[in-house]
Amino acid sequence: MAEIVTKILAYLRGMWRFRWYALAVSWVTAMVGWYFVYAMPDQYQARAQVYVDTDSVLRPLLSGISRESDVMSEVELMTRALLSRPNLLSVAQKTDLDLRAGTDVEMDELIVRMRSKLEIKAIGNSLYTIAFRDYEPQMTRDVVQTMLGSFVSDTLKEGRDKSSEAVLFLENQIRDYEERLATAEQRLADFKKENVGLMPGESGTFYDRLDMAMSRKNALVSMIALKTGTRDELRAQIQGEEPTFGLIKPQQDNAGPSGTSYDMTINEIESQLTALRVQFTDKHPDVAALLERLENVKAQRDEEIADRLPPDDLGGGSPATVYNPLDLNPVYQQMRMALSNVEVELTELRTQLRQQEAVIAGLRRAVDTVPEVEAKLSALNRDYTVTQGRYEELLQRLENARIGESAESSVSDVRFRVIEPPRLPLEPYGPNRPAFLLVTLLAALGAGIGLSFMLDQLRPVFITRDELAQRSGLPVLGSISVVMMPHQRFMMRVQTAAFLAGLLALVLVFGVVVAFEEPFLQFFRAAGLGGAA
Repeated sequence: MAEIVTKILAYLRGMWRFRWYALAVSWVTAMVGWYFVYAMPDQYQARAQVYVDTDSVLRPLLSGISRESDVMSEVELMTRALLSRPNLLSVAQKTDLDLRAGTDVEMDELIVRMRSKLEIKAIGNSLYTIAFRDYEPQMTRDVVQTMLGSFVSDTLKEGRDKSSEAVLFLENQIRDYEERLATAEQRLADFKKENVGLMPGESGTFYDRLDMAMSRKNALVSMIALKTGTRDELRAQIQGEEPTFGLIKPQQDNAGPSGTSYDMTINEIESQLTALRVQFTDKHPDVAALLERLENVKAQRDEEIADRLPPDDLGGGSPATVYNPLDLNPVYQQMRMALSNVEVELTELRTQLRQQEAVIAGLRRAVDTVPEVEAKLSALNRDYTVTQGRYEELLQRLENARIGESAESSVSDVRFRVIEPPRLPLEPYGPNRPAFLLVTLLAALGAGIGLSFMLDQLRPVFITRDELAQRSGLPVLGSISVVMMPHQRFMMRVQTAAFLAGLLALVLVFGVVVAFEEPFLQFFRAAGLGGAA
Protein backbone atom coordinates (compact mmCIF):
# COMPACT_ATOMS: atom_id res chain seq x y z
CA MET A 1 0.00 0.00 0.00
CA ALA A 2 2.85 2.40 0.90
CA GLU A 3 4.48 1.64 -2.42
CA ILE A 4 1.32 2.53 -4.31
CA VAL A 5 0.93 5.79 -2.43
CA THR A 6 4.60 6.65 -3.09
CA LYS A 7 4.12 5.97 -6.77
CA ILE A 8 0.99 8.13 -6.96
CA LEU A 9 2.80 10.97 -5.22
CA ALA A 10 5.67 10.62 -7.67
CA TYR A 11 3.24 10.97 -10.58
CA LEU A 12 1.64 14.04 -9.02
CA ARG A 13 5.01 15.70 -8.47
CA GLY A 14 5.95 15.02 -12.06
CA MET A 15 2.64 16.44 -13.33
CA TRP A 16 3.04 19.51 -11.10
CA ARG A 17 5.92 20.60 -13.27
CA PHE A 18 3.47 21.16 -16.14
CA ARG A 19 0.67 22.74 -14.16
CA TRP A 20 0.66 25.95 -16.19
CA TYR A 21 0.16 24.03 -19.41
CA ALA A 22 -2.66 22.10 -17.79
CA LEU A 23 -4.31 25.29 -16.51
CA ALA A 24 -4.09 26.94 -19.92
CA VAL A 25 -5.57 23.92 -21.70
CA SER A 26 -8.40 23.73 -19.13
CA TRP A 27 -9.23 27.41 -19.67
CA VAL A 28 -9.20 27.13 -23.45
CA THR A 29 -11.21 23.90 -23.46
CA ALA A 30 -13.78 25.29 -21.03
CA MET A 31 -14.24 28.54 -22.96
CA VAL A 32 -14.58 26.81 -26.30
CA GLY A 33 -16.91 24.21 -24.87
CA TRP A 34 -19.09 26.80 -23.15
CA TYR A 35 -19.29 28.75 -26.37
CA PHE A 36 -20.63 25.69 -28.19
CA VAL A 37 -23.03 24.97 -25.36
CA TYR A 38 -24.56 28.43 -25.67
CA ALA A 39 -24.38 28.24 -29.44
CA MET A 40 -26.51 25.08 -29.43
CA PRO A 41 -30.00 25.80 -30.81
CA ASP A 42 -32.97 25.56 -28.49
CA GLN A 43 -34.90 22.30 -28.66
CA TYR A 44 -38.71 22.41 -28.49
CA GLN A 45 -40.98 19.49 -27.81
CA ALA A 46 -44.63 19.00 -28.68
CA ARG A 47 -46.57 16.11 -27.25
CA ALA A 48 -50.04 14.60 -27.42
CA GLN A 49 -51.85 12.00 -25.37
CA VAL A 50 -54.56 9.74 -26.78
CA TYR A 51 -56.74 7.23 -24.95
CA VAL A 52 -57.66 4.02 -26.78
CA ASP A 53 -61.17 2.97 -25.71
CA THR A 54 -61.84 -0.67 -26.60
CA ASP A 55 -65.15 -1.04 -24.75
CA SER A 56 -67.84 -1.38 -27.42
CA VAL A 57 -71.56 -1.71 -26.71
CA LEU A 58 -72.01 -4.08 -29.66
CA ARG A 59 -69.24 -6.46 -28.65
CA PRO A 60 -71.30 -8.52 -26.13
CA LEU A 61 -74.31 -8.44 -28.47
CA LEU A 62 -72.28 -9.74 -31.41
CA SER A 63 -70.51 -12.40 -29.39
CA GLY A 64 -70.46 -15.62 -31.40
CA ILE A 65 -71.73 -13.87 -34.56
CA SER A 66 -68.87 -11.67 -35.75
CA ARG A 67 -65.17 -12.11 -35.21
CA GLU A 68 -63.60 -10.82 -32.03
CA SER A 69 -60.47 -8.94 -33.01
CA ASP A 70 -57.59 -8.28 -30.67
CA VAL A 71 -57.77 -4.50 -30.80
CA MET A 72 -54.86 -3.84 -28.47
CA SER A 73 -52.57 -6.02 -30.59
CA GLU A 74 -53.54 -4.02 -33.65
CA VAL A 75 -52.88 -0.78 -31.78
CA GLU A 76 -49.50 -2.04 -30.61
CA LEU A 77 -48.64 -3.03 -34.16
CA MET A 78 -49.59 0.41 -35.44
CA THR A 79 -47.36 2.12 -32.85
CA ARG A 80 -44.44 0.17 -34.29
CA ALA A 81 -45.50 0.88 -37.85
CA LEU A 82 -45.45 4.62 -37.11
CA LEU A 83 -41.65 4.47 -36.69
CA SER A 84 -41.11 2.70 -40.00
CA ARG A 85 -39.23 4.49 -42.75
CA PRO A 86 -42.19 4.74 -45.19
CA ASN A 87 -44.38 6.31 -42.52
CA LEU A 88 -41.65 8.75 -41.36
CA LEU A 89 -40.98 9.70 -44.98
CA SER A 90 -44.72 10.37 -45.46
CA VAL A 91 -44.79 12.54 -42.31
CA ALA A 92 -41.72 14.47 -43.47
CA GLN A 93 -43.37 15.17 -46.83
CA LYS A 94 -46.65 16.28 -45.24
CA THR A 95 -44.91 18.67 -42.82
CA ASP A 96 -42.29 19.98 -45.33
CA LEU A 97 -39.57 18.54 -43.10
CA ASP A 98 -38.11 16.88 -46.18
CA LEU A 99 -37.03 20.31 -47.46
CA ARG A 100 -34.05 20.11 -45.07
CA ALA A 101 -32.62 17.26 -47.15
CA GLY A 102 -31.31 17.84 -50.64
CA THR A 103 -29.98 14.38 -51.47
CA ASP A 104 -30.95 10.81 -50.75
CA VAL A 105 -28.14 10.49 -48.22
CA GLU A 106 -29.34 13.58 -46.38
CA MET A 107 -32.89 12.20 -46.48
CA ASP A 108 -31.73 8.97 -44.86
CA GLU A 109 -29.94 10.96 -42.17
CA LEU A 110 -33.07 13.05 -41.65
CA ILE A 111 -35.20 9.89 -41.20
CA VAL A 112 -32.69 8.59 -38.64
CA ARG A 113 -32.80 11.89 -36.73
CA MET A 114 -36.58 11.89 -36.82
CA ARG A 115 -36.68 8.38 -35.37
CA SER A 116 -34.31 9.38 -32.57
CA LYS A 117 -36.31 12.53 -31.73
CA LEU A 118 -39.73 10.84 -31.95
CA GLU A 119 -41.08 9.10 -28.89
CA ILE A 120 -44.19 6.87 -28.75
CA LYS A 121 -44.77 5.52 -25.28
CA ALA A 122 -47.60 3.50 -23.75
CA ILE A 123 -48.75 4.52 -20.29
CA GLY A 124 -50.65 1.57 -18.88
CA ASN A 125 -52.79 -0.42 -21.31
CA SER A 126 -54.82 2.25 -23.07
CA LEU A 127 -52.99 5.60 -22.83
CA TYR A 128 -50.38 6.53 -25.44
CA THR A 129 -48.06 9.54 -25.62
CA ILE A 130 -46.58 10.87 -28.87
CA ALA A 131 -43.74 13.43 -28.55
CA PHE A 132 -41.29 15.02 -31.01
CA ARG A 133 -38.31 17.37 -30.51
CA ASP A 134 -36.99 19.94 -32.96
CA TYR A 135 -35.52 23.47 -32.96
CA GLU A 136 -38.64 24.80 -34.76
CA PRO A 137 -41.72 24.96 -32.49
CA GLN A 138 -44.14 24.92 -35.42
CA MET A 139 -42.48 21.83 -36.87
CA THR A 140 -42.78 19.89 -33.61
CA ARG A 141 -46.51 20.53 -33.41
CA ASP A 142 -47.08 19.66 -37.09
CA VAL A 143 -45.16 16.41 -36.82
CA VAL A 144 -47.03 15.31 -33.69
CA GLN A 145 -50.38 16.24 -35.24
CA THR A 146 -49.58 14.25 -38.38
CA MET A 147 -48.38 11.27 -36.38
CA LEU A 148 -51.54 11.36 -34.27
CA GLY A 149 -53.75 11.38 -37.36
CA SER A 150 -51.84 8.48 -38.88
CA PHE A 151 -52.06 6.53 -35.63
CA VAL A 152 -55.85 6.87 -35.45
CA SER A 153 -56.74 6.48 -39.13
CA ASP A 154 -54.34 3.62 -39.87
CA THR A 155 -55.56 1.62 -36.88
CA LEU A 156 -59.21 1.99 -37.92
CA LYS A 157 -58.36 1.30 -41.56
CA GLU A 158 -56.45 -1.81 -40.58
CA GLY A 159 -59.54 -3.30 -38.91
CA ARG A 160 -61.82 -2.43 -41.85
CA ASP A 161 -59.35 -3.80 -44.38
CA LYS A 162 -59.16 -7.09 -42.50
CA SER A 163 -62.96 -7.39 -42.46
CA SER A 164 -63.21 -6.56 -46.18
CA GLU A 165 -60.50 -9.09 -46.99
CA ALA A 166 -62.32 -11.76 -44.97
CA VAL A 167 -65.62 -11.06 -46.78
CA LEU A 168 -63.92 -11.14 -50.20
CA PHE A 169 -62.15 -14.40 -49.38
CA LEU A 170 -65.38 -16.05 -48.19
CA GLU A 171 -67.25 -14.91 -51.29
CA ASN A 172 -64.60 -16.45 -53.54
CA GLN A 173 -64.73 -19.69 -51.58
CA ILE A 174 -68.53 -19.79 -51.76
CA ARG A 175 -68.46 -19.36 -55.54
CA ASP A 176 -66.03 -22.24 -55.78
CA TYR A 177 -68.15 -24.47 -53.57
CA GLU A 178 -71.29 -23.53 -55.50
CA GLU A 179 -69.69 -24.90 -58.67
CA ARG A 180 -68.57 -28.03 -56.85
CA LEU A 181 -72.01 -28.51 -55.31
CA ALA A 182 -73.73 -28.11 -58.69
CA THR A 183 -71.34 -30.66 -60.21
CA ALA A 184 -72.01 -33.13 -57.37
CA GLU A 185 -75.79 -32.68 -57.74
CA GLN A 186 -75.59 -33.28 -61.49
CA ARG A 187 -73.49 -36.43 -61.02
CA LEU A 188 -75.96 -37.74 -58.44
CA ALA A 189 -78.97 -37.00 -60.67
CA ASP A 190 -77.37 -38.67 -63.70
CA PHE A 191 -76.48 -41.73 -61.65
CA LYS A 192 -80.05 -42.07 -60.35
CA LYS A 193 -81.41 -41.80 -63.90
CA GLU A 194 -79.07 -44.53 -65.13
CA ASN A 195 -79.95 -46.90 -62.28
CA VAL A 196 -83.71 -46.51 -61.92
CA GLY A 197 -85.16 -49.43 -59.97
CA LEU A 198 -81.85 -50.31 -58.34
CA MET A 199 -81.81 -47.44 -55.87
CA PRO A 200 -82.16 -48.19 -52.15
CA GLY A 201 -85.43 -46.87 -50.75
CA GLU A 202 -86.56 -45.88 -47.33
CA SER A 203 -86.29 -49.49 -46.21
CA GLY A 204 -82.50 -49.37 -46.36
CA THR A 205 -79.77 -51.07 -48.35
CA PHE A 206 -80.05 -54.07 -50.64
CA TYR A 207 -79.35 -56.56 -47.89
CA ASP A 208 -81.80 -54.80 -45.59
CA ARG A 209 -84.51 -55.06 -48.22
CA LEU A 210 -83.69 -58.71 -48.94
CA ASP A 211 -83.77 -59.54 -45.26
CA MET A 212 -87.05 -57.66 -44.84
CA ALA A 213 -88.57 -59.46 -47.85
CA MET A 214 -87.54 -62.84 -46.42
CA SER A 215 -89.03 -61.89 -43.08
CA ARG A 216 -92.28 -60.87 -44.73
CA LYS A 217 -92.36 -64.14 -46.70
CA ASN A 218 -91.85 -66.19 -43.55
CA ALA A 219 -94.54 -64.18 -41.79
CA LEU A 220 -96.96 -64.81 -44.70
CA VAL A 221 -96.18 -68.53 -44.69
CA SER A 222 -96.88 -68.65 -40.97
CA MET A 223 -100.14 -66.74 -41.39
CA ILE A 224 -101.23 -69.04 -44.28
CA ALA A 225 -100.53 -72.09 -42.17
CA LEU A 226 -102.53 -70.58 -39.32
CA LYS A 227 -105.43 -69.62 -41.56
CA THR A 228 -105.38 -73.05 -43.20
CA GLY A 229 -105.72 -74.68 -39.80
CA THR A 230 -108.58 -72.36 -38.97
CA ARG A 231 -110.32 -73.17 -42.25
CA ASP A 232 -109.98 -76.93 -41.74
CA GLU A 233 -111.33 -76.58 -38.22
CA LEU A 234 -114.35 -74.60 -39.45
CA ARG A 235 -115.08 -77.17 -42.16
CA ALA A 236 -114.97 -79.96 -39.61
CA GLN A 237 -117.32 -78.05 -37.34
CA ILE A 238 -119.73 -77.32 -40.19
CA GLN A 239 -119.86 -80.99 -41.22
CA GLY A 240 -120.59 -82.04 -37.63
CA GLU A 241 -123.29 -79.41 -36.95
CA GLU A 242 -126.76 -80.79 -36.10
CA PRO A 243 -129.86 -79.36 -37.81
CA THR A 244 -132.52 -77.50 -35.91
CA PHE A 245 -136.13 -78.62 -36.30
CA GLY A 246 -139.51 -77.08 -35.54
CA LEU A 247 -138.38 -73.44 -35.65
CA ILE A 248 -140.00 -72.49 -38.97
CA LYS A 249 -142.17 -74.54 -41.15
CA PRO A 250 -140.48 -75.16 -44.44
CA GLN A 251 -142.27 -74.02 -47.54
CA GLN A 252 -142.16 -75.57 -50.91
CA ASP A 253 -141.42 -73.09 -53.65
CA ASN A 254 -140.64 -74.12 -57.14
CA ALA A 255 -139.35 -70.69 -57.94
CA GLY A 256 -136.00 -71.40 -56.31
CA PRO A 257 -134.36 -69.99 -53.25
CA SER A 258 -135.17 -66.48 -52.37
CA GLY A 259 -131.72 -65.71 -50.84
CA THR A 260 -128.47 -67.15 -49.52
CA SER A 261 -126.12 -66.45 -46.58
CA TYR A 262 -123.48 -65.00 -48.93
CA ASP A 263 -125.54 -62.16 -50.34
CA MET A 264 -124.57 -59.68 -47.63
CA THR A 265 -120.85 -60.51 -48.04
CA ILE A 266 -121.11 -60.09 -51.80
CA ASN A 267 -122.75 -56.70 -51.35
CA GLU A 268 -119.97 -55.56 -48.99
CA ILE A 269 -117.23 -56.69 -51.39
CA GLU A 270 -118.92 -54.95 -54.32
CA SER A 271 -119.17 -51.72 -52.25
CA GLN A 272 -115.44 -51.91 -51.47
CA LEU A 273 -114.65 -52.55 -55.15
CA THR A 274 -116.69 -49.53 -56.15
CA ALA A 275 -114.73 -47.32 -53.71
CA LEU A 276 -111.31 -48.69 -54.79
CA ARG A 277 -112.00 -48.41 -58.52
CA VAL A 278 -112.46 -44.68 -58.08
CA GLN A 279 -108.73 -44.45 -57.21
CA PHE A 280 -107.14 -47.57 -58.78
CA THR A 281 -107.44 -49.85 -61.77
CA ASP A 282 -108.32 -53.55 -61.71
CA LYS A 283 -104.58 -54.38 -61.81
CA HIS A 284 -103.97 -52.88 -58.39
CA PRO A 285 -103.20 -55.62 -55.80
CA ASP A 286 -106.04 -54.61 -53.48
CA VAL A 287 -108.58 -54.49 -56.31
CA ALA A 288 -107.35 -57.83 -57.70
CA ALA A 289 -107.59 -59.44 -54.27
CA LEU A 290 -111.17 -58.21 -53.81
CA LEU A 291 -112.15 -59.47 -57.29
CA GLU A 292 -110.72 -62.89 -56.50
CA ARG A 293 -112.49 -62.91 -53.15
CA LEU A 294 -115.76 -61.89 -54.86
CA GLU A 295 -115.48 -64.80 -57.30
CA ASN A 296 -114.83 -67.22 -54.45
CA VAL A 297 -117.83 -65.98 -52.47
CA LYS A 298 -120.07 -66.18 -55.54
CA ALA A 299 -118.85 -69.70 -56.16
CA GLN A 300 -119.72 -70.61 -52.60
CA ARG A 301 -123.14 -68.99 -53.04
CA ASP A 302 -123.71 -71.05 -56.20
CA GLU A 303 -122.76 -74.18 -54.29
CA GLU A 304 -125.25 -73.28 -51.58
CA ILE A 305 -127.98 -72.71 -54.18
CA ALA A 306 -127.10 -75.99 -55.86
CA ASP A 307 -127.36 -77.80 -52.54
CA ARG A 308 -130.89 -76.48 -52.11
CA LEU A 309 -132.08 -77.84 -55.50
CA PRO A 310 -133.09 -81.61 -55.48
CA PRO A 311 -132.09 -83.87 -58.40
CA ASP A 312 -134.68 -84.58 -61.17
CA ASP A 313 -137.08 -87.41 -60.41
CA LEU A 314 -137.51 -90.50 -62.71
CA GLY A 315 -140.69 -89.25 -64.20
CA GLY A 316 -138.99 -86.17 -65.54
CA GLY A 317 -140.96 -83.85 -63.32
CA SER A 318 -139.85 -80.32 -62.59
CA PRO A 319 -137.28 -79.70 -59.82
CA ALA A 320 -138.65 -79.00 -56.46
CA THR A 321 -137.27 -76.98 -53.70
CA VAL A 322 -135.59 -79.03 -51.00
CA TYR A 323 -135.46 -77.53 -47.58
CA ASN A 324 -132.16 -77.82 -45.65
CA PRO A 325 -132.74 -77.64 -41.85
CA LEU A 326 -129.17 -76.33 -41.25
CA ASP A 327 -130.10 -73.13 -43.11
CA LEU A 328 -132.12 -72.11 -40.08
CA ASN A 329 -129.29 -72.81 -37.59
CA PRO A 330 -127.67 -69.46 -36.57
CA VAL A 331 -124.45 -71.14 -35.38
CA TYR A 332 -124.22 -72.89 -38.74
CA GLN A 333 -124.70 -69.59 -40.55
CA GLN A 334 -121.97 -67.88 -38.47
CA MET A 335 -119.54 -70.71 -39.08
CA ARG A 336 -120.30 -70.60 -42.81
CA MET A 337 -119.60 -66.84 -42.82
CA ALA A 338 -116.40 -67.30 -40.77
CA LEU A 339 -115.27 -70.02 -43.18
CA SER A 340 -115.93 -67.72 -46.11
CA ASN A 341 -113.89 -64.93 -44.54
CA VAL A 342 -111.02 -67.27 -43.75
CA GLU A 343 -110.96 -68.56 -47.30
CA VAL A 344 -110.96 -65.00 -48.62
CA GLU A 345 -108.08 -64.10 -46.29
CA LEU A 346 -106.22 -67.22 -47.41
CA THR A 347 -106.64 -66.12 -50.99
CA GLU A 348 -105.27 -62.66 -50.17
CA LEU A 349 -102.33 -64.12 -48.20
CA ARG A 350 -101.43 -66.47 -51.04
CA THR A 351 -101.52 -63.53 -53.46
CA GLN A 352 -99.23 -61.52 -51.18
CA LEU A 353 -96.94 -64.54 -50.82
CA ARG A 354 -96.60 -64.84 -54.57
CA GLN A 355 -95.82 -61.12 -54.83
CA GLN A 356 -93.26 -61.37 -52.05
CA GLU A 357 -91.61 -64.37 -53.71
CA ALA A 358 -91.41 -62.33 -56.91
CA VAL A 359 -89.75 -59.50 -55.00
CA ILE A 360 -87.23 -61.91 -53.44
CA ALA A 361 -86.49 -63.46 -56.81
CA GLY A 362 -85.91 -60.01 -58.31
CA LEU A 363 -83.56 -59.06 -55.49
CA ARG A 364 -81.61 -62.28 -55.85
CA ARG A 365 -81.25 -61.72 -59.58
CA ALA A 366 -79.78 -58.27 -58.82
CA VAL A 367 -77.45 -59.54 -56.09
CA ASP A 368 -74.35 -58.65 -58.15
CA THR A 369 -75.60 -55.28 -59.41
CA VAL A 370 -77.49 -53.64 -56.58
CA PRO A 371 -74.64 -53.62 -53.98
CA GLU A 372 -72.29 -52.02 -56.49
CA VAL A 373 -74.92 -49.42 -57.33
CA GLU A 374 -75.53 -48.76 -53.65
CA ALA A 375 -71.77 -48.38 -53.01
CA LYS A 376 -71.45 -45.84 -55.82
CA LEU A 377 -74.55 -44.06 -54.62
CA SER A 378 -73.16 -43.89 -51.07
CA ALA A 379 -69.92 -42.39 -52.38
CA LEU A 380 -71.82 -39.82 -54.42
CA ASN A 381 -74.07 -38.97 -51.47
CA ARG A 382 -71.07 -38.66 -49.17
CA ASP A 383 -69.30 -36.31 -51.55
CA TYR A 384 -72.47 -34.28 -51.98
CA THR A 385 -73.10 -34.15 -48.20
CA VAL A 386 -69.56 -33.01 -47.44
CA THR A 387 -69.67 -30.35 -50.13
CA GLN A 388 -73.12 -29.16 -49.04
CA GLY A 389 -72.05 -29.01 -45.37
CA ARG A 390 -68.96 -26.98 -46.17
CA TYR A 391 -71.00 -24.71 -48.45
CA GLU A 392 -73.58 -24.04 -45.71
CA GLU A 393 -70.79 -23.43 -43.20
CA LEU A 394 -69.18 -20.90 -45.53
CA LEU A 395 -72.54 -19.20 -46.03
CA GLN A 396 -72.90 -18.88 -42.25
CA ARG A 397 -69.40 -17.51 -41.90
CA LEU A 398 -70.00 -15.03 -44.72
CA GLU A 399 -73.16 -13.81 -43.01
CA ASN A 400 -71.26 -13.39 -39.74
CA ALA A 401 -68.47 -11.55 -41.52
CA ARG A 402 -70.94 -9.18 -43.18
CA ILE A 403 -72.61 -8.52 -39.85
CA GLY A 404 -69.21 -7.81 -38.31
CA GLU A 405 -68.27 -5.54 -41.20
CA SER A 406 -71.53 -3.63 -40.85
CA ALA A 407 -70.97 -3.33 -37.11
CA GLU A 408 -67.43 -2.04 -37.64
CA SER A 409 -68.59 0.49 -40.21
CA SER A 410 -71.32 1.78 -37.90
CA VAL A 411 -69.66 1.52 -34.52
CA SER A 412 -65.96 0.73 -34.40
CA ASP A 413 -64.46 -1.70 -31.90
CA VAL A 414 -62.00 1.00 -30.86
CA ARG A 415 -62.48 4.69 -30.23
CA PHE A 416 -59.72 7.24 -29.80
CA ARG A 417 -60.07 10.06 -27.33
CA VAL A 418 -57.43 12.76 -27.54
CA ILE A 419 -56.69 13.62 -23.93
CA GLU A 420 -54.04 16.24 -24.71
CA PRO A 421 -53.86 17.62 -28.26
CA PRO A 422 -50.50 18.86 -29.57
CA ARG A 423 -49.85 22.53 -28.83
CA LEU A 424 -47.27 25.01 -30.04
CA PRO A 425 -44.44 24.91 -27.45
CA LEU A 426 -43.59 28.33 -26.02
CA GLU A 427 -40.65 27.36 -23.82
CA PRO A 428 -37.60 25.40 -24.97
CA TYR A 429 -37.48 21.79 -23.94
CA GLY A 430 -33.71 21.65 -24.18
CA PRO A 431 -30.81 21.42 -24.26
CA ASN A 432 -30.04 21.18 -20.54
CA ARG A 433 -27.32 23.81 -20.65
CA PRO A 434 -26.33 23.70 -16.93
CA ALA A 435 -25.64 20.02 -17.29
CA PHE A 436 -23.70 20.56 -20.50
CA LEU A 437 -21.71 23.40 -18.88
CA LEU A 438 -20.78 21.16 -15.97
CA VAL A 439 -19.77 18.38 -18.29
CA THR A 440 -17.66 20.88 -20.27
CA LEU A 441 -15.90 22.04 -17.08
CA LEU A 442 -15.12 18.50 -16.06
CA ALA A 443 -13.92 17.73 -19.56
CA ALA A 444 -11.65 20.82 -19.49
CA LEU A 445 -10.11 19.81 -16.15
CA GLY A 446 -9.67 16.31 -17.44
CA ALA A 447 -7.95 17.64 -20.57
CA GLY A 448 -5.51 19.67 -18.44
CA ILE A 449 -4.70 16.74 -16.20
CA GLY A 450 -4.24 14.50 -19.19
CA LEU A 451 -1.91 16.96 -20.87
CA SER A 452 0.30 17.29 -17.75
CA PHE A 453 0.47 13.50 -17.37
CA MET A 454 1.40 13.06 -21.01
CA LEU A 455 4.15 15.72 -20.78
CA ASP A 456 5.46 14.07 -17.61
CA GLN A 457 5.70 10.78 -19.44
CA LEU A 458 7.47 12.44 -22.41
CA ARG A 459 9.90 14.41 -20.24
CA PRO A 460 10.35 12.28 -17.13
CA VAL A 461 12.48 13.11 -14.07
CA PHE A 462 13.50 11.07 -11.07
CA ILE A 463 11.71 12.21 -7.99
CA THR A 464 12.97 9.65 -5.45
CA ARG A 465 16.19 7.69 -4.90
CA ASP A 466 14.39 4.39 -5.21
CA GLU A 467 13.07 5.32 -8.64
CA LEU A 468 16.60 6.33 -9.77
CA ALA A 469 18.09 3.08 -8.44
CA GLN A 470 15.32 1.06 -10.07
CA ARG A 471 15.68 2.72 -13.46
CA SER A 472 19.53 2.80 -13.54
CA GLY A 473 20.21 -0.50 -11.83
CA LEU A 474 22.95 1.10 -9.77
CA PRO A 475 23.02 1.66 -6.05
CA VAL A 476 22.32 5.23 -4.93
CA LEU A 477 24.66 6.18 -2.11
CA GLY A 478 22.93 9.41 -1.14
CA SER A 479 20.98 12.49 -2.23
CA ILE A 480 21.39 16.24 -1.87
CA SER A 481 18.34 18.37 -1.08
CA VAL A 482 17.70 21.68 -2.77
CA VAL A 483 18.24 24.60 -0.49
CA MET A 484 16.22 27.62 -1.64
CA MET A 485 16.78 31.17 -0.78
CA PRO A 486 14.02 33.10 0.96
CA HIS A 487 13.05 34.97 -2.20
CA GLN A 488 12.94 31.66 -4.12
CA ARG A 489 10.60 30.15 -1.58
CA PHE A 490 8.47 33.29 -1.84
CA MET A 491 8.27 32.96 -5.61
CA MET A 492 7.27 29.33 -5.26
CA ARG A 493 4.45 30.25 -2.96
CA VAL A 494 3.35 33.03 -5.32
CA GLN A 495 3.31 30.63 -8.28
CA THR A 496 1.33 28.10 -6.30
CA ALA A 497 -1.14 30.75 -5.23
CA ALA A 498 -1.41 32.01 -8.81
CA PHE A 499 -2.12 28.50 -10.07
CA LEU A 500 -4.78 27.93 -7.45
CA ALA A 501 -6.25 31.35 -8.22
CA GLY A 502 -6.42 30.51 -11.91
CA LEU A 503 -8.12 27.23 -11.10
CA LEU A 504 -10.54 28.95 -8.73
CA ALA A 505 -11.24 31.62 -11.34
CA LEU A 506 -12.19 28.88 -13.80
CA VAL A 507 -14.69 27.52 -11.31
CA LEU A 508 -16.03 31.02 -10.63
CA VAL A 509 -16.48 31.65 -14.33
CA PHE A 510 -18.42 28.37 -14.52
CA GLY A 511 -20.68 29.63 -11.76
CA VAL A 512 -21.21 32.91 -13.63
CA VAL A 513 -22.12 31.27 -16.95
CA VAL A 514 -24.55 28.98 -15.16
CA ALA A 515 -26.11 31.71 -13.03
CA PHE A 516 -26.51 34.15 -15.92
CA GLU A 517 -27.71 31.66 -18.50
CA GLU A 518 -30.55 33.80 -19.86
CA PRO A 519 -28.45 36.98 -20.44
CA PHE A 520 -25.84 34.94 -22.24
CA LEU A 521 -28.55 33.32 -24.39
CA GLN A 522 -29.96 36.71 -25.31
CA PHE A 523 -26.48 37.92 -26.19
CA PHE A 524 -25.86 34.94 -28.42
CA ARG A 525 -29.25 35.30 -30.09
CA ALA A 526 -28.68 39.01 -30.69
CA ALA A 527 -25.27 38.27 -32.17
CA GLY A 528 -26.74 35.47 -34.29
CA LEU A 529 -24.24 33.02 -32.91
CA GLY A 530 -26.73 30.30 -31.95
CA GLY A 531 -29.50 29.48 -29.53
CA ALA A 532 -32.09 30.87 -31.94
CA ALA A 533 -35.57 29.44 -32.02
